Amino acid sequence: MQKKTKQTKTFLIIAESFLLVLVFILLFSLIMPNEILTPFMRTFFCGSIIFFLIIMFLLYIIWSNWILKRMDQVIANMEEESKASEVMTREMISSITHDLKTPLASVKGYAQGILDGIASSPDKLNKYVTTIHRKADDMASLIDELSFFSNIYKKDVPYHWEIVDANTYFSNCVSDLSLDLETKKISLLYNFQGAGKVKIRIDEEKLKRVINNVIGNSSKYIQSKMGIVFVNIEQTDDELIVHIQDNGIGIDKEDLERIFERFYRTDRSRNSDTGGTGLGLAIAKKIIEDHNGKIWADSVVGEGTTISFSLPKFFEQM
Repeated sequence: MQKKTKQTKTFLIIAESFLLVLVFILLFSLIMPNEILTPFMRTFFCGSIIFFLIIMFLLYIIWSNWILKRMDQVIANMEEESKASEVMTREMISSITHDLKTPLASVKGYAQGILDGIASSPDKLNKYVTTIHRKADDMASLIDELSFFSNIYKKDVPYHWEIVDANTYFSNCVSDLSLDLETKKISLLYNFQGAGKVKIRIDEEKLKRVINNVIGNSSKYIQSKMGIVFVNIEQTDDELIVHIQDNGIGIDKEDLERIFERFYRTDRSRNSDTGGTGLGLAIAKKIIEDHNGKIWADSVVGEGTTISFSLPKFFEQM
């Protein structure tokens, strides 16, 4: 847009210059008496006027063609964006339908079992009610994730920036998740490389959501009897690099480039009972980019996956 505005201003400046010259010639030819203006000079001035008019007309044609091409390009881009938005909407509806249908069917089935008297014993009734409660929580989490994703991409979610010590922050995040992973027989390890305090400017809740999404995703695809998730933080002069490595099933190379796309789920995740909307990593990507960082993934099938992201360090201005 800025480039187009600059080109338009350039054309207007050229056009104004030609008009000024044309006006000068006309005034000169009108003011000067006939004794001074010889037939040759009068012919020269008339020819100059015609020449400038032709030049102006040619410039107008060139400029008009350029505008038309730009308009065609803008229309083509709008049509492409519209098609992409339509495809994304269809994928979103399909994803929501699929992800809500499964827990909803379970809730309906167990509720019907209670109504039909199948859960005759207190233990069985407790099992049915507990399952209904768990499935309801799953649906609430799905709806929350879809709502958050929609709002953060529309920039309706404000960021609350704070300056924190990086090691303390990440250490606390890992501690909060450790107990939950222990129940799944997964060890959560943590290492912060480098000495001294390192400050980062973050939204604590949103960055914690990134860590929860990535580690939660890792834990879903660990099939080893001794699962491991290793959070390793490195430093460069200007930024922190957080690596979250697991010993899960890994991701195929053709899927690796697309895992941060919204609603994208690999064939392995579709064929497994992992749940989720396929939005977790897309949300993580958006939050990291809003922190002026980058996020990427490396994986070896059968060995595990490493999700890494960078965050700029915060330096006090002297």
